[in-house]
Amino acid sequence: MKLNKQATETAMAECGFNKIDLANKMGVSRQMVYKYLDGSPCRPKTAKRFADALGVPVRDIVESDLEPAG
Repeated sequence: MKLNKQATETAMAECGFNKIDLANKMGVSRQMVYKYLDGSPCRPKTAKRFADALGVPVRDIVESDLEPAG
């Protein structure tokens, strides 16, 4: 499972978060946030942590198998 960078960054903007703010809200390192936003696969549990911190459903911030890559 991969995070959709654009959707995640849009949700971050809606919360007024930068990557460091998001890391602090999640209680993780900023390197972890950068890693997953740069395309590293994550476990569903990690995607849920991102979604919960941003106040959005997981499906709003992950890549769908139905979407074309790009």
